[in-house]
Amino acid sequence: MELHPEKTRLVEFGRWAARDRQRRGKGKPETSTSWVYTQLHEDRKGRFAVLRQTMRKRMQATLHEVKAELLAAHATTVPEQGAYLRAVF
Repeated sequence: MELHPEKTRLVEFGRWAARDRQRRGKGKPETSTSWVYTQLHEDRKGRFAVLRQTMRKRMQATLHEVKAELLAAHATTVPEQGAYLRAVF
């Protein structure tokens, strides 16, 4: 099995990644995106943490599908629509 060179890269990671990259003049550490999540490498206070955030593209696609389904089912009762939404989310 081989890795595709355009799809594979090393991402500097860890508690001191930001400091080390800044010393080398490379800026902030990169984020990595998998099929489902984007991994970020710092929390709101700027400290090192691994945060997984749903990919924006995937979330927007799901919301568009839900909106279309609700528009198509506007004649159904509110409890049926609520059951659908509970099943989706």
